[in-house]
Amino acid sequence: MSRPEATGMTAERHGLRGELLAATAGYRHIHEEHRRARPGGRTHRRLEAQLEALSANFERLLADSSLEETIRAEWRRHLYHGGPEPDTPTAEPPSHAAHRPPGNRERGSAPLWQR
Repeated sequence: MSRPEATGMTAERHGLRGELLAATAGYRHIHEEHRRARPGGRTHRRLEAQLEALSANFERLLADSSLEETIRAEWRRHLYHGGPEPDTPTAEPPSHAAHRPPGNRERGSAPLWQR
């Protein structure tokens, strides 16, 4: 098995669908660990905080997408209740790329991390 396949970075993992699937897999993994952790313990609380962060990220992905509300509801059912994987177009999610300065700047004006 090649490294991209082992890490789940196959061609299907790109785009909105891939991000939603990756978020679902991460949430389910942490949810299972949370279920097995001792209630009231430090690990249980830490995993609970991770679940909240993963859930917020999942909801942000859904909110930033141009999906219909019925498809969003299907994705929520898939994540939280183990429903079937919805059919979703493989459109790219909105780009949150870092802003890069123009390439024609003088060397002295570039930030240190770009030199």
